[in-house]
Amino acid sequence: MSGGLFVKKPPEIPKRIGELLIEEGLITEADLTKALEHQKKHGGKTVDILIGQGSIDAATFVKFLSKRPGIPSIDLRNYEVPRELVALIPKELATKHEIFPIDKMGKVLTLGMAFPLDRATIEKLQSVTGFKIRPILCSGDDIRSAIKQYYGREERAVLARDEKIEVVEERAESALRIGNIGSLVKEITVLPPLPRTVEQLRRIIDDPKSSISDVAHLLSLDPPASAKLLSITNSAAFSFSRQVRNVQEAVALLGLRQTYETVLSAAALDFFKRAPFFDHNLYWQDAMECANISTIISRSAGLQTLDGVFAAGIMHDIGRMALAWIAPERFAKVDQTEGAGKMVESEREIFLVAHPEVGYMLTSNWGLPEQMTLAIRFHHSYEMAPEPVETAAVIALACGVLDNFDLHVDIDEAFYQKHLDALDCLKIDRKKFEGILKKIAESQAKKQDD
Repeated sequence: MSGGLFVKKPPEIPKRIGELLIEEGLITEADLTKALEHQKKHGGKTVDILIGQGSIDAATFVKFLSKRPGIPSIDLRNYEVPRELVALIPKELATKHEIFPIDKMGKVLTLGMAFPLDRATIEKLQSVTGFKIRPILCSGDDIRSAIKQYYGREERAVLARDEKIEVVEERAESALRIGNIGSLVKEITVLPPLPRTVEQLRRIIDDPKSSISDVAHLLSLDPPASAKLLSITNSAAFSFSRQVRNVQEAVALLGLRQTYETVLSAAALDFFKRAPFFDHNLYWQDAMECANISTIISRSAGLQTLDGVFAAGIMHDIGRMALAWIAPERFAKVDQTEGAGKMVESEREIFLVAHPEVGYMLTSNWGLPEQMTLAIRFHHSYEMAPEPVETAAVIALACGVLDNFDLHVDIDEAFYQKHLDALDCLKIDRKKFEGILKKIAESQAKKQDD
């Protein structure tokens, strides 16, 4: 084994946003030079200038930020913030730096920021406020709207008293009764780590001297993990010609990395298996089906070595389990029989975020690979994903097939067009896609016969 799934890298010198945009191919060096010359003469933020001069549009920049590791994002609309929290940041500071307070836990202040990679601003805010700043990406328009809404309340109240009129505050209805979105984020980030076996297995995988025997020995000390590994290995997703009877054989057939991903995904789902108002057995059936379809798509696209596909297929909806665990009474109001699109809408109405974002925050906090976390985040909206993300494209396509396909190959034009971005990323044309659907139908029929 030449290297593990998780290889520690030496600390990197932080790069400025302009340099990162050039590396992503979103702007040119000439664009940045022009913006910096303008900034030197007239001041302003680099990104604002780049957008103003037409080098990059705001939507593309937000999409770029959304894939940066460690920077979750939320939607501020219809979101109520306690007055005492707003008071922590003066209006002038909020307006100047386009920031808005989201949550406070001890000495850590979570701020919605239009530019969460602006390290200089974060350091300045930490110095001014005395808090450690945790940035979360928010739309600039949403932040400006929130500033206008919240910081204008006292001015309206004074005007009301002077003119003896009743002021009706412009308060959005907050569907999130467990507090606010910051509380949800906090609940997710303080969830316990994954079981010890997963962490130990991760360290073994990272060790270039490790062997199949090392992994098999570790798993033999955890009978539930061993049983789950054997169950998954003998599932339709792998279609081995004979039954796998022991852990050593399973590890040898799967390989070290696939073994880790399988144990990881099973442990992650088992973590929430006692979540109230959640059908764990039904979830597991759908998760295994998604993993099976994902594997067929990946292999058919010639991406047999693509990292994290099977695990992401199993964990793609883990955000639903997290919501059921954290806020069971709220989650009970989400109709689990609805289609994916309506379910996401219901979750946004109740929680202000949906399970893809929650799953992304959770798995990012667990330190899972970016290919997997992004696949979880964009499995219902691949068109919004940073490109290229092949694992995300596979999972998004698999979820679409799972929701719309029933042992036949007739996918309508609307479905095909909806998933065109994912198909293009995987270089799958219409004819090849129809062939993939036939393989999926054969796999499902075989499973029913068994």
